[in-house]
Amino acid sequence: MHARDYVSPRQRKLTDDEKKTRNIAYGLKTGEIEAVKTAAAEMAALIAGRENVILIPVPDSKGDTGANMKLCRGICDVLGENRASIIDILKRREPVASQCMLRRQGKTVRYTVAQHKIYADIVFCKMLSAMCIEDGATLAYVDNVLTTGSTINACISATCIAGDALVFAKTVEIKKPITGNGGEHEDIRMSDTGQEGRVCQDIQSSGKRVHASVIDGHNEKVLS
Repeated sequence: MHARDYVSPRQRKLTDDEKKTRNIAYGLKTGEIEAVKTAAAEMAALIAGRENVILIPVPDSKGDTGANMKLCRGICDVLGENRASIIDILKRREPVASQCMLRRQGKTVRYTVAQHKIYADIVFCKMLSAMCIEDGATLAYVDNVLTTGSTINACISATCIAGDALVFAKTVEIKKPITGNGGEHEDIRMSDTGQEGRVCQDIQSSGKRVHASVIDGHNEKVLS
């Protein structure tokens, strides 16, 4: 699920609305207040009809979930208490090159699940699974921008629990203009996000205990 389309300025000159979307997306990387407020409101609207949603912040390329935690909290603020909770459970074993940096270098790389190096402690994954089965909770993996979908797939593989991608913007690929009976128009296509099917894989332990915090509204509790 995504609130807006994201168009790269490397494809063509952006419209004013597309520039605003790009600025918000970049602001989310550093947790800028106004960017979070705008994005959270639009993303919350995508799941407004749901109850008992668990938001999982996606780690950035360095393994930090801080920026997406702010986005998750903003979504919870919009939805109201008891509608959604947050579980911060995902980490990276080591930093990886970000898709943004790779694109700037003119490279197109689709990481495999293993190359993302995303993991979660198996104990907390079992607790999360029980919440979904016993309490009927649904998961939403929260990120600022979705490009290929491989990061979300790696997150799902780490938890072994299927869920929705809940992102502010989804990258679209602008093809050359098409001329038809209706005149010239752009062919806009979503970036390839791969298969929607989820495959559970064995979770590898890093030998370190993962600190997983659960935030229900504004009350933070620690899983132990």
